[in-house]
Amino acid sequence: MSHRAFHEDILKMNSQNLLNEFYTALSNDIDEANSFPNKRPLLAHYTSIAVLEQIILNKEVWFSNPLGMNDHEEIVFGMMTGANAFRVHRGLIDACGTAARHAILLEAFNGALQTFWDYEAFDTYVFCASKHDPADIDGRLSQWRGYGGNGSGAAIVFNSEKFTVNPKAQFIIAPVEYRTREEREEWAIGRLDLLAKLMGEHPLSDGDLAIPARAYLQRIKLASIYSKHIGFSEETEWRALYRAAHDTGGLLKDMLGHAIVRNGIEPKLKLKLAPLKDVLADDVSLEKLVDRIILGPTQASVLSRPTVQRLLLNESLSIRLYQSRTPFRPA
Repeated sequence: MSHRAFHEDILKMNSQNLLNEFYTALSNDIDEANSFPNKRPLLAHYTSIAVLEQIILNKEVWFSNPLGMNDHEEIVFGMMTGANAFRVHRGLIDACGTAARHAILLEAFNGALQTFWDYEAFDTYVFCASKHDPADIDGRLSQWRGYGGNGSGAAIVFNSEKFTVNPKAQFIIAPVEYRTREEREEWAIGRLDLLAKLMGEHPLSDGDLAIPARAYLQRIKLASIYSKHIGFSEETEWRALYRAAHDTGGLLKDMLGHAIVRNGIEPKLKLKLAPLKDVLADDVSLEKLVDRIILGPTQASVLSRPTVQRLLLNESLSIRLYQSRTPFRPA
């Protein structure tokens, strides 16, 4: 290796270390104690009977792109709120020292943001579930209405205690935080106040101004995916997140696909619940992960439960099956 090449490698290493330092500081509000694997609750995924059948037959679950979900505002609002606050934050302007340096900072941030929308956002996937009470064999009424086929679907209750995932797979499993619009805006300003302080403590060259821009963008991407309007707080939602851009080894590349949906076609991550080197444990299986299945309250036909039971038996699956007793009248 030449001296010049060695010097360039050192510069890259130093830049990465500084980026990590900035991002770690901006993430000091994340409560790891309340996220997986420190917390391992039961998680109920409410869905249609048709999707339940496909999960059982194919032994896989589908992660969806958050931009195609019912409440797509959650990621768009979070990203745009964070971006707009970045562009006008007085502390960042002062930390840059000159208008020219502030322009460099903005250019770096806007470029990274555009790259996210153009490339990374497409292959970002989440699997949504609701924290489930172990004693509950009926399901939650609001979830039946919103996600369980208006009562005609099913709740698949996963036991996260049984889930072992390799850190190389780059999954994040954590609860959603619920905030008002004003609180989300205040959160972004608080992170920017901290970012300006960090910039004051680390003299940056013009070329290094991309580091705080990228660190802040990484933080608001995660916050946007794991925050939701406070009006949805009764859902007690948890999300499993996979971002192809962070899967540098391409461990799940072969599971990226698509699905034809009501509004057209969408990208999907079709995660096989089976042993997968460097991703899932050797003993993982649908039967092991699913604690119970609850059929919706409008599935009260005398034929529904025994038919699903037959489906499970035909697939050699021993999973507890319940029928929701919740009095329910579809809208």
